[in-house]
Order: sequence, then C-alpha cells, then structure tokens
Amino acid sequence: MAQQKIQLRLTRDFGQNISDTFQFIRQEFKPLASAFALIAGIFILAHSITVGFFQTNMFAILNSFEPCNNYDNADFLASVFTPTYFMVVIFSLLNIVVMRTAIAAYMKLYDENEESPTVPMVWKEFLRQVPKTFLYHIPAFIIIIISFVFCFF
Repeated sequence: MAQQKIQLRLTRDFGQNISDTFQFIRQEFKPLASAFALIAGIFILAHSITVGFFQTNMFAILNSFEPCNNYDNADFLASVFTPTYFMVVIFSLLNIVVMRTAIAAYMKLYDENEESPTVPMVWKEFLRQVPKTFLYHIPAFIIIIISFVFCFF
C-alpha cells in the first residue's frame, strides 16, 4: 500500500504539526538523509576538522599559562584570533547556510512533485538557492556578532 503524500501547506494545530512531522520523517527519512548527507556532509566535515584544529590550538595555549603569571591581553588575543579562528567562523556560516538550503530544497521539491525528490534534483535546486540563502545570512550573521559584542558592555 502506497503511503499518502503529506500536504505541507496546510493550517494545523500543534498536535497535528507534531504528528505530521513524525509521519513525514518516517516516510521520507532515507531519501532526505541521503540528500542531506551527500550535499551538506562535506561542509559538516570541513567545519568539524577546522573546529578540531582550533580547539587543539586553544588547549595548547591554555596549558601554557601558569596561574601566577601576569598575562598580556594583546598576546592572548593574538593567540586566540588566529587564521584558524576565522576559518572556523567562515565554515560555521557556510555550514548553517548549506544545511538549511539542502533541507529547504528537498522540502520545496517534495511539495512541488508527487514523489520523493532524488539527490540530483535536490542538488540542482540547492545550487539555485544557495547564493540567495548565503546573501541573506551575511547580514544576520553580522547582527549576531554585533549583538554578542554588546553583551559584554
């Protein structure tokens, strides 16, 4: 028996939202997970590697400090804000953009078609949508950074 296609653009109450979400995940888990892993997986891996390098450097820096020394703030900031740090920031932005765009492309194609989209279909839609999503996230990311700085003041 073929499962019913879930209508995404329906007005639902809270309980229907939850039950339809789990039904969608049960029906579409394999094609959604494969499309997500193939498209976003390389960016997730690159982000994880750069975060690992950065954390390794930070632990080495923190282990070199002795409790009774006076620290020079400029040296400490220079040791934190390394090129690896900025790579982590850039890969974080790319990671968020790619993950959201991959899921949104899948959902859009699912809504338009009568069947689950294939990975090449999702990839094609992903390539069309990722520049717009990236341009949207740049100002949002800048606002988040400015807000983070204001938290200290």
